[in-house]
Amino acid sequence: MCLEDIFGTDEWFGSKNILFVGDLLQLPTVNGRPVFKNNSNKLVKTILEAANAIDIWKETVEYDELTINERQKGDETFFKMLDSVRHGCLTDETIDTLNSHVLKVSMQEKYKEFESRRLQKINELMLESLETEKIELACVDVFDERSNTAKFDKKQEKKLEILKDQPSKTAGLETVLSLEVGCRVILRRNIDVTVGLVNGAIGTVIGIYATRITIKFDHIDVPCDIERVTSRFMLSKNLYIHRIQFPIILSYAITIQKCQGLPLDTAIIDLSTDVFGDGVAYVTLSRLRTLNGLHLLSFDPLSVKVSNVCINEINRLRSKFRKDLPLIKKSKGKKRKIQVSGIIDDGEPCSKNAKVSVSHVQSSSNSTVSSNKRKSTDLQKSNHPKKSKLCDNNACLAPIKEKLM
Repeated sequence: MCLEDIFGTDEWFGSKNILFVGDLLQLPTVNGRPVFKNNSNKLVKTILEAANAIDIWKETVEYDELTINERQKGDETFFKMLDSVRHGCLTDETIDTLNSHVLKVSMQEKYKEFESRRLQKINELMLESLETEKIELACVDVFDERSNTAKFDKKQEKKLEILKDQPSKTAGLETVLSLEVGCRVILRRNIDVTVGLVNGAIGTVIGIYATRITIKFDHIDVPCDIERVTSRFMLSKNLYIHRIQFPIILSYAITIQKCQGLPLDTAIIDLSTDVFGDGVAYVTLSRLRTLNGLHLLSFDPLSVKVSNVCINEINRLRSKFRKDLPLIKKSKGKKRKIQVSGIIDDGEPCSKNAKVSVSHVQSSSNSTVSSNKRKSTDLQKSNHPKKSKLCDNNACLAPIKEKLM
């Protein structure tokens, strides 16, 4: 509708071509509703003030597929394995291959301790391993006084305090940002897409100042200064808070949602059954460039899940726009459990006195994906997949091993 207003026409999207890029078989949208699902008449009437819902997806969208895989192009075996995981149809060969990458029991016990810690705790432990001064940068919260009905009282102040450790509910900005020179961080905003300062960019802090933080991003040749930004979030009905803070967080432990576009050389992943939703196993595994970089804490084929609704839609689109591509076979939903047989040895941990460098992390990053356990009653209360945690940075993994031993 905005494009229609801008270009003065009643044609869809202002009579302009719009390109949608994505994969229906990766992580679902934030609200869990597929993009191709038609909105209800009630929702359309509320938002657009229209009488009836129109299926914009089916009426206006044409479809094509990119067939060249750039990330895994050097490992054909891994590429084919990921394809079967993406479709949710695991072959015996794929199951055997994944089982062969499970760590031996002694290594599992060390890394399992990660699962009992919150993402924030893992970041704190990694930060403690650095030998530089920790600096805490508090946010500035400003109450939006434009609303005549809202009032910021002690009740609202308590609500804001509850959100202290939940940056996902405060526009992605931390209440208190703890940093040290040499720590690894991830950018939470698009600053300048032309140079690569985009949401999800990872780098190393090399300078902390009152008005800026200097970061050497992995994919940018020169250091970049990141300044504070202002974002608004809703605290309660008709009450908004404007938060001023640096748009970064520590990246030693991040959710799969935040690393969805990252390429990794090495990762330690837990493919357990009860914490994965549709597409999560595929997204997690496909961060890796090669099969050699894959290490599993555990693997259960039931962790590989896919949305049959999304498969149906892809098959519909292929039948209409790409008849040269085969239809995707739907998973039969196997109930069997596979015993882990193959193991690999991850080697000896580094010495406590070993010096580590953070200057070349990207080329040999060691990453960990762990996951929280929930009671069955908790699982019944939520339809959303559990977020996995991914620990990035090979340089600081060794000190954490020391703490777990």
